[in-house]
Amino acid sequence: MSTPVISVNTSYSSCQSCGKLYDEVRILSNDLSLAEAKLRAVTQELDSLRDHLKKYTAPERARTYYQTHKDELKQDPEYKKQRSEINKRAYQKRKQKENDTVSYIT
Repeated sequence: MSTPVISVNTSYSSCQSCGKLYDEVRILSNDLSLAEAKLRAVTQELDSLRDHLKKYTAPERARTYYQTHKDELKQDPEYKKQRSEINKRAYQKRKQKENDTVSYIT
């Protein structure tokens, strides 16, 4: 099975509308290549940001420690108190941020 060969006529003297179509295809092709380049750059930036954030959000050593000592930590009253305080601060911070954004809108 042979593949069809598409040839583009670049001489505009034979058909005026063909020339316009060729120009539009060329412009769209350039736009597509620019969009692909931008997508690659954004994807690369996203991957580097994810790698950077992995160091701070959930380090491997903390996950392994928690997995091995999960039951002990959950039974510890001091741990429950710490978690309670952390959750309370996080809730207050979310509420403060929500109030700040509402005040900008109004």
